[in-house]
Amino acid sequence: MKMNSNLLNIANVERQRYVDFFVEETNSLKNGKDICAKELLIEVSDETISYPFNTVYLDFISKDKNNKEYILELRLENNLHYDMRCFYLDKMKVEVLPFCWNSCEFTVDKIEVPSLANWVIKWLKIDQELPNDELAEAIHSCSEPVIVDKKYSFAIDFGSAPATCFIDFLLFLRDSKTKHVRVETTEA
Repeated sequence: MKMNSNLLNIANVERQRYVDFFVEETNSLKNGKDICAKELLIEVSDETISYPFNTVYLDFISKDKNNKEYILELRLENNLHYDMRCFYLDKMKVEVLPFCWNSCEFTVDKIEVPSLANWVIKWLKIDQELPNDELAEAIHSCSEPVIVDKKYSFAIDFGSAPATCFIDFLLFLRDSKTKHVRVETTEA
């Protein structure tokens, strides 16, 4: 199936906007710090969150001279401004409102949570050796879906994953027989 180029363009713009910000911020944060890391994969020890939704990449972590840790989540402060756009992937309707790559909120009519967990594991790159000084090219997190008004709601921090990850996710939803998807960021 030929992917809608407008949808891929939106993904490319949003990803590049975030990655440029992420690289600039992490480079600035590294200055003068002996112990620091970006995109550090951890497992959150909250038993109410199931695996792999409890696995996240910390955006940036550092220690000061007194060995005190500082963890920072790097967030874009605002969305780009554009009107809602509708796309169709076969019979699945995709409504795209302004969103930020690092806090992409999804509302869907149907999702298979075990299949979503497999998708998350794949794009978190949990079992892969990643280069030390390059971007991980991985999502940073996915929240566990909850039901709100008879629809599933969850958020994905696409982190440094390529734009094709966003498209791969939409294709995953289509293949899961999802009929309606809404994409937005309400808290930017």
